[in-house]
Amino acid sequence: MATEKFGKSVESFGHSAANDFVAESEITVTITLNEYRQLVHDNAITEKTVAEANKDKWTRETENTDLKKENASLKQELYELKKKLEAMQEGDDGKRNEIDER
Repeated sequence: MATEKFGKSVESFGHSAANDFVAESEITVTITLNEYRQLVHDNAITEKTVAEANKDKWTRETENTDLKKENASLKQELYELKKKLEAMQEGDDGKRNEIDER
């Protein structure tokens, strides 16, 4: 344990003796401080990359949702304009028929 090696309590560093044990069937590995630092560095880089990817995904999903709403709105507007155009064309046809009958 770290307390035995350094003769100092590491409880203040968030280290708990309850989490520092080895079961009989477990394999343990000893690494150097430099290797540990490299692992921590690599983990931090990976977490940063994942966080950036999640942010990018959220941005794209938000943009996608906004574009879907805009698309639906434009489709509704197009439908309403087509209805107005058909109504105007039917009104023109009715006026033409009245003129022809005279």
